[in-house]
Amino acid sequence: AGRFTGIQLASVAISCACFANLLLLPYVLAGRIGASIVLTGLVLSVYPGGSVIGSIVAGRLAGRWSHDRQMLAGIAIAAVGLLATALALQAAPAGSLAALLALGMFATGFGQGLFQVGYMDATTDLLPIEERGTAGSLVNVTRLLGLVLGATGIGWLRWSTGSDAASFWILGGGVAVMWVLLATRAKGGRY
Repeated sequence: AGRFTGIQLASVAISCACFANLLLLPYVLAGRIGASIVLTGLVLSVYPGGSVIGSIVAGRLAGRWSHDRQMLAGIAIAAVGLLATALALQAAPAGSLAALLALGMFATGFGQGLFQVGYMDATTDLLPIEERGTAGSLVNVTRLLGLVLGATGIGWLRWSTGSDAASFWILGGGVAVMWVLLATRAKGGRY
């Protein structure tokens, strides 16, 4: 029960934190650097593109990597992407900001895609065979719950900190802490 609950909470948390890409970065791109709507859309499309590629890679690794390994790798890569975005927002010159944000968004999306495949497989495996149809619904519910919490919580975080960079530092740091907790539990056999 603890493992099942832990991975459901991880899904909510990663969906929440990664949503900052789509919630905060359009304002940075269009407002702070004055990117056109077309460029803003192209840069933002890198995030879901990374998620698709991460999912494809996860599918190819499924026979060789355990669910835990996929989830942990995905969380780690998503955390790196969020922290790279924070660093770019804090220190990058305006001329290179869009490209650096695209790299951070790609890494975040890739990590989330890798996580999602491992998470879906783990959720399905942990349910009794007669309840496996519930797994797909549960995956959607945790993702949507993360987005809803993200829409409210990230807006509040941005307002509280007054900084996009600080918001991404906090979110990326939170995902990194989640990785440490889950990796520790997995290593100790309690996960």
